[in-house]
Amino acid sequence: MEKYGDTLFTLDADEEVRLGLLCRIFDPETTRLLAELGTRPDARCLEVGAGSGSVARWWCEQVPDGEVVATDVQTSLLERDPRPNLTVLRHDVVREVFPPESFDVIHARLVLSHLRERDEVLRRMRDWLRPGGVVLVESFGWFPLGGSPNPVYSGVLRRWSDLLREVVGTDSGWSRRQPGSLLELGYRDVGARSATWHLRGGTDLAEF
Repeated sequence: MEKYGDTLFTLDADEEVRLGLLCRIFDPETTRLLAELGTRPDARCLEVGAGSGSVARWWCEQVPDGEVVATDVQTSLLERDPRPNLTVLRHDVVREVFPPESFDVIHARLVLSHLRERDEVLRRMRDWLRPGGVVLVESFGWFPLGGSPNPVYSGVLRRWSDLLREVVGTDSGWSRRQPGSLLELGYRDVGARSATWHLRGGTDLAEF
């Protein structure tokens, strides 16, 4: 048993390529959702597991009078493009905390599914919110596990899913239970949306 990034998803050249693809594929949807939530120009925002920092830097433009705190266990990519209102922290969200009522908005994309302690982290995030604050959690669901017509692809993805669960603790089905988890932890006004990308060879998604 190990943590995300110890040997799986170590930040090497291949992982940097994967993170770049992730940004190109998912940033448009993420930034649209964050824009719909609305953020005051002076808001204090937390980006958990910020990766290469594309969402954090977009956020910096939305809160010119506020602050964006971008955290990750590996921060080298975040430090490449500093912004005046961007604070980069090497931070393990499983073990380290923030003071209560520190943030107006908290965002985590493709992070919590990989954490065994995901419910405890969600509980902490609730406490880090200021009154009226918002948490946006984006997670994945591997639908091809049950629906792909290609048995080789399904078999490989199933083995990859099993490996992640055994080694890191990843739960590829957690996103389908996520709204219930939030309600049980005391969140209010909980909602959920789903988006499906169709996988075709030669695309960024296929390469990712």
